[in-house]
Amino acid sequence: MTRFLQTYSVGGLLIASLALAACGGKEGDDYCFNHYLTHSDHQASIATLYVDVSDHGTMTASFAYPTERFVSESDRRSELIEALSDPQHVYSIPDRDDCNHLNPVVSDRDGNLVAEYESQCGQVAEIKRVSVTILESVAEIEEVEVTINTPATSKHFAISRQCSAPIFRLRRH
Repeated sequence: MTRFLQTYSVGGLLIASLALAACGGKEGDDYCFNHYLTHSDHQASIATLYVDVSDHGTMTASFAYPTERFVSESDRRSELIEALSDPQHVYSIPDRDDCNHLNPVVSDRDGNLVAEYESQCGQVAEIKRVSVTILESVAEIEEVEVTINTPATSKHFAISRQCSAPIFRLRRH
């Protein structure tokens, strides 16, 4: 397996994600380039991460993973619940040592295992970087669809272990 650093620029927000690449070469490149052709076929069965960043140092995030993936594997489910109970396993906020991560709420909701987070990083400056760490923390997750909202912009993309860069084209036009 190859380690790589994925970096995303979202308006003034820089998002870095350290992940493991499961494959590379032409096959992975074709998968990544043409991902938009099949994304809607598996979209309901992948993890999602929604992040809202305020201009006052507060960030909320919601992570969801379909519970159907755990039908007979309760040990994996409990490992994921444990991982989701620590915000650092889902995201981190580099360059900010003044952040207070409130206790996350992990629950079953609408066929998903859902974790909700809030981080408060003072009121002086906005959050400029967020690292998406879930692929590093939870080996079974292959792809995460991410939505980032900031006061200035909104971005929607996927991170896949099979791709060395984020996938911004997720739908056919």
